[in-house]
Amino acid sequence: VLMAFVVVASITCMNMLIGVLVEGVSTVAAVEKESCNLSYVKAEMEKLFGCVGNSVNCRLSMVDLERTLITPQASKVFSNVGVDAQGLIEIAAFNLFRQNESVLFPDFLELVLQLRGTNSATVRDVVNLRKFMAEEYWRTEERMMEAIYRLLPESERATLVKRHSPDERGDVSSRS
Repeated sequence: VLMAFVVVASITCMNMLIGVLVEGVSTVAAVEKESCNLSYVKAEMEKLFGCVGNSVNCRLSMVDLERTLITPQASKVFSNVGVDAQGLIEIAAFNLFRQNESVLFPDFLELVLQLRGTNSATVRDVVNLRKFMAEEYWRTEERMMEAIYRLLPESERATLVKRHSPDERGDVSSRS
């Protein structure tokens, strides 16, 4: 009985060690694959931007990105890493060029890698969505209040301004 216990315990420990080893190897493989994807996308994008006359060291405008991203080579690069090229153009216009007229190549590359279909949503993504929704809500409310203000007779405008002053509502950053 003791001998059977020793054999079963040894086999169990050996299987656990094999499991740990396999998990370690799969983690290293995933990190290496991610590194290779990053290097591939970076090298290919540098080639593409070079072909259309842009340097990756300067700032990129929306027109430069659109001109580069509509090429068949760009579609091939993006499909190889799991990114929809048409969706990327729309999201780049919204995400990168909403506040700036031009962006740096590393910022664009980071967006490309975030938009792969294999990525899952993170807490940061949810927080960014919440902030965006709050900002859009307050902008919409301000536009509506301006429209109502213009439509109201002069006598009622003072009460509207008093009720919806920034002190009562609070700043967008304090609500986010």
